[in-house]
Amino acid sequence: MKNKNYTVINNEYLRDKNLRLESIGLMTIILSLSSDYRITMESLLKLTKENYRTIKLILQELKSNGYVVIDNNDIGYKI
Repeated sequence: MKNKNYTVINNEYLRDKNLRLESIGLMTIILSLSSDYRITMESLLKLTKENYRTIKLILQELKSNGYVVIDNNDIGYKI
């Protein structure tokens, strides 16, 4: 089917000048995952070429701007 494997995303975070491009990119990856996908630090490390420190810094930026919630090991999003 031609319409498979696409993600519809909210423009709000794409245009947020408080976010660096790295944060926009990681948020886009998070939003592209299925709703039943368990998002953890380990899963994000496997999905990207980034290291632990970089992912942690990006998640902190997303959290401080209200886009993600971090609960122990699980990461949720607010969009």
